[in-house]
Amino acid sequence: MKPSRHLVHITGTLGSGGVQKLVLGLSSTVALASYRHSVVCLFGTQGDLADQFQAAGIHAEWCPFPWPNKLWLGSYRVSRWVRVHLGFTFPWRLAKLLDHMKADIVHTHVSAGIDLQAVALSTRARLPWVWTVHGLYRPEGRELRRWRKAVRVLEEANGSITADSEAIASDFVERGLARPGHIRVVRPGAGVLIAGNGEKYEQGWRTRFNIKPNAIVFGTSGRLVDVKGHDLFVKAAVPMIQGGSPAHFAIAGDGPLLDALRSLIDKLGISQRFHMLGFQSPIENFLREVDVFVLPSRSEGFPLALLEALAMKLPCIATRVGGVPEILGEDGGLMVAPESSEALCSAMRSMLSPELRRVYAERGPSKAQPFSFENCARQFGRIFESLLKSQLGGFAVDRGQR
Repeated sequence: MKPSRHLVHITGTLGSGGVQKLVLGLSSTVALASYRHSVVCLFGTQGDLADQFQAAGIHAEWCPFPWPNKLWLGSYRVSRWVRVHLGFTFPWRLAKLLDHMKADIVHTHVSAGIDLQAVALSTRARLPWVWTVHGLYRPEGRELRRWRKAVRVLEEANGSITADSEAIASDFVERGLARPGHIRVVRPGAGVLIAGNGEKYEQGWRTRFNIKPNAIVFGTSGRLVDVKGHDLFVKAAVPMIQGGSPAHFAIAGDGPLLDALRSLIDKLGISQRFHMLGFQSPIENFLREVDVFVLPSRSEGFPLALLEALAMKLPCIATRVGGVPEILGEDGGLMVAPESSEALCSAMRSMLSPELRRVYAERGPSKAQPFSFENCARQFGRIFESLLKSQLGGFAVDRGQR
């Protein structure tokens, strides 16, 4: 089927985050096969997944936010002030770019500058659009006012708001941003095939770090940013190692906190047991060599990394944040309080039990099964179709004349 409509996604970058994986996954589904997919990045088209976007035929453009991307006027404060106050140009620049791309509908996955995005999409580009809130941001003050403006603009135009999880939707309503039932929950999907952990790779990273075949490895994956709580995972490993546990620990991912985490590991004296692997692709290669998956996040929307681990039959430990309880339920893994390395350590000690690992490993695939890219695409597809039909009855624009 030749795509007949152009769906443009707005992301931050092409880095290895859950949003980028979701866009890649949606673009390959049967449910959205009638759409040509492109991406507009607000913070640059760089990232670990850039090659995958190119291989998938997803064209990427850049609309810098703020603008200009680089500006030096002899003083950092003056330069920053000018860039911030040139924010009023963003709606015009984004609308012009979307017109050039001949977009039919827009799906924004970025909440930064959402008020300016709303003006660009609803008032200037006059396109149907969907805003998906992917994290439990809890906006306050000026940011909350920006979100309220975006909601007002969207309600007067042709758009829809969705959230990754019930926790995000509830917070949206509690802040007076929407009435109950006016924000839809569309849970993302994971693309990892439901499969057993299988045999360990003979020449995988376990071999590189001289990890014995019978050693238990606790691992996590994700972008190295504060909200993911990797520092808590590092600190939780210390009492286990000092207590005589032969376990190893690994983090797969890249990001701005890479050097800080390496320094923390060295400072705590656990570098022989704690391994920083950098970006890993495909993620299955990393997960096949992990025995227990740990999600130490301070905040989450609906973590795809957890779905990927469950699908690979990994027993999981996760903090009770965002959509995690919606994924694990009461019996899908061990949930602990956020911001507690002690709670993480206690849960990891429990997972040293082969029987407990076996029980949770067997439950994993059934927990991940409902959350596929195809199921997610069908839900978004219904929203897109509804908005496009409304567009035809309103201010329809002939793509050929744009």
